[in-house]
Amino acid sequence: MSKAAMICIITLLAGSAHAAVTTGNLLINPGAEEGDTSGWTKHGNIRAVKSLYETTGMVEELSGEYFFAMGLGCHFGPSSISQRIDLSFLTAGASVGFTAEGYVQTQLWPPMGTSFDKGKLIVEFFDSNDNTLGQFILDPVEHPVLGSSACGRDYSEFSLSDNIPAGTSYAVLTLEGHVVQGVNIDVYYDDLSFVVNLEAGIERKVSIAGELPSGSIDANLGDHLTITLTVDNPYEHELRIEDVLANEFKYIPGTFRINNVSVTPEISANTVSALVPGGTNTITYDAQVVEVFAEQQQTTVTTETNLYNPAGEKVVTCASANITLHPYEGFSCQIERCTHDPWYEIPTETDVHWLLLIELLNTADDRIAAMKEITIHNLEVNEAPIYVLNPPSSSGTVVSENIDDNNRANVTWNAGDLDQGDPPAQLWLEIYTNLNADNGQNNLDDYQGLDSIGEYKLSSDAVVSFTDPETGLKLSAHTSPLTVTVVRE
Repeated sequence: MSKAAMICIITLLAGSAHAAVTTGNLLINPGAEEGDTSGWTKHGNIRAVKSLYETTGMVEELSGEYFFAMGLGCHFGPSSISQRIDLSFLTAGASVGFTAEGYVQTQLWPPMGTSFDKGKLIVEFFDSNDNTLGQFILDPVEHPVLGSSACGRDYSEFSLSDNIPAGTSYAVLTLEGHVVQGVNIDVYYDDLSFVVNLEAGIERKVSIAGELPSGSIDANLGDHLTITLTVDNPYEHELRIEDVLANEFKYIPGTFRINNVSVTPEISANTVSALVPGGTNTITYDAQVVEVFAEQQQTTVTTETNLYNPAGEKVVTCASANITLHPYEGFSCQIERCTHDPWYEIPTETDVHWLLLIELLNTADDRIAAMKEITIHNLEVNEAPIYVLNPPSSSGTVVSENIDDNNRANVTWNAGDLDQGDPPAQLWLEIYTNLNADNGQNNLDDYQGLDSIGEYKLSSDAVVSFTDPETGLKLSAHTSPLTVTVVRE
C-alpha cells in the first residue's frame, strides 16, 4: 500500500502594491451643465450659455450643452468664478498632489491681429483656521481664436499640478477673465476639473499561525495561516478592502482584527472584506487549510487583495500569494484484479472483478477528532452492483451506493470517529465491470468507452470530509483517481 506523495510548490508569501488614487472631480457643476453657475461664486457678468454669437464667430460648448462665458458686455475686469473645495478628508501629514484643469478659448480681435483677451487660474489652500498655506497660479490661460460665423471656435486644454501643503483643510479654485483689447471680456471655459492624487497601498504577508513570516511555508490540512495586511489609506474616512481566498482556504470566524481591535468582517463566499480608517492600518486574520488534493499543482492562498476608493472603484490590487501545501497522508489505496494478473491491466472483452481497499487514519494531531463521509465518486461499473460480500469486513458502514444512467456509482462510507493513534479504518469493495458487451454488438463503446489500449480512470478521486471541532469548518482531503490499463490479449 502506498501513501500519497508530498507535493512541493514554489512559494511567494509576501506581496505589496501601491498606486496613485485619484479622487475624481471634486468640483460642483464643473461644465455649467446645471444651466447656471450654481456651486460657484461669481464676480462680474458670467453666465452658463448654450451658444454665443460674437463678432469673431459662433462660440459653442466643448461637451454637454452649456459652457461658462465671461464678459458679455462687461467693460471692466477681471470677471471671475470661484469655488471652495473641501479637503478635510486628507490624512494629516500625507504627501498628496492636485491637478486643476479645464478647457478655454479667448478672443482674437481681427483689426489688431495680435492682441486677445486672456484668463487666469488661481488655486489657494487654507487650514482649518482660514490661514493661507500657499497659492499656485497659471497665468495666462489663453487660446486666442479668430473664428467665423460659419463654424464654432475650438478650445485648448490648460492644466496646473503641484503638491498640496501639509495641514490643508480646503482649497479655493478661481478662474478669471481679463480684457486685453476692445471693450468686453471674451473668455470662455468648459469641462473644469479639480482632482487630488493620493498614494494608497497594500502589503500582505502570510505565515503559519503563531510564527513569523518566512521565505517558505509548509502547510497541511487543518493548519491555520495568519494573513497580515498593511493598508495605507490616505483619506480621513474609511475605505473598503477585500481579501479573496482561494477555495482551499476558509476564514476562521472571530480572528479578524484591525490595529489589534476585534472587528466582524463581511463574508461573501470566500471574500473577506471590511472598512479601514484613514492612515496606516494593520489587519490580521486567520484562514484554515480546508481542502487538499493528492496532485497539487499550485496553491494560492489569496487570489487577490483589493482596495476601493470612496466612489467604489478598485484602485489598488495586490497579487496572489502561494505556499507549499501537502496532500493528506491519512489515505492509502490498493486495488487488485480478482481474476487475472497483472492487477492494473484489463484484457479487452473480459469480465473483470476488482478488489478495492481504502484505509483511513487520523494524522492531523489533535485538530481533527472525527473522520466521516468518505465518498468515492464516479466508480465505473456496469449494471452489476458493487459487492461487499466476498472481501474482508469493512470498518464503519457504507451508507449509500447509487448507479446513474452513465454506469457510474457513488459510495459514501461512514468510517466512524478516529483519534490519533487509532488503527486505520478500512473500506473493502468488490467492483464488477463487464467489458464484453453481451448485446450482440461486441462494441465496447456501449460500456465505459474502453475500446482501445491505454490508461483509463476506474474512478474519480475519493474524498474524506470531517469537521474541525475547534473552528467548526468542514475539511476535505482528496485521493488520486484509480486508474487501470486496457491491453490486447
